[in-house]
Amino acid sequence: MEYKYKEIKNFLPKEQFKSLQDLMFSNTFPWFFQPHQTKNDGYFMSHNFFYNNKPNSIFYEDYIVSIIQRLKANMVSEVRANLLFKNKKHIQSDFHVDKPFYCKTALLYMNTNNGYTMLKNKIKIKAEENKLLIIDTKTPHAAVSQTDRDRRIVINFNYL
Repeated sequence: MEYKYKEIKNFLPKEQFKSLQDLMFSNTFPWFFQPHQTKNDGYFMSHNFFYNNKPNSIFYEDYIVSIIQRLKANMVSEVRANLLFKNKKHIQSDFHVDKPFYCKTALLYMNTNNGYTMLKNKIKIKAEENKLLIIDTKTPHAAVSQTDRDRRIVINFNYL
C-alpha cells in the first residue's frame, strides 16, 4: 500500500521558529517522563500543549495557536512535543497510528539530526529543523532516534 505524505521545508517564518526552538531547548521548558512511545522503544520526554480537548500548557496561546492557524486546522485533537535522547544506535519505535479515528498528523521537526520518521512503506523522512511532515492517521509510522545530537525534538499535531 502506498501512503501519501507532504513535506514543507521552512514551514514557519525564521523568527517565529527560532523563538519556539529557543524555548524548547532552554533549561526552563518543562518536560515530562514517559516510559515508552509504543511498546519496546524505551523512554522519552513529552510536553502536552493541548490534551483532553483543552490547552494543557502555559505556552499554548503564545507559541502553538498560530501554528494551528497556519495548518488551517478546524479541530485539534492533541498537540504534543516529544524529546528523544541520543543513543549509540538508532532505535525505532513500533509502527503506529496516532489516533484511532481519521485526522491528520503533522510533525514539526525542531532540530536537524540523523534520526528520522519511517513510514510503513519504507520511506525515511529526515529530521530537518523547521520542516513539517503531514500524513493522515491511516499512515503507520515510526520514530527513529538519533545518534549524533543530544536531543531530537518534534512537535506532533493531530487535527482536522
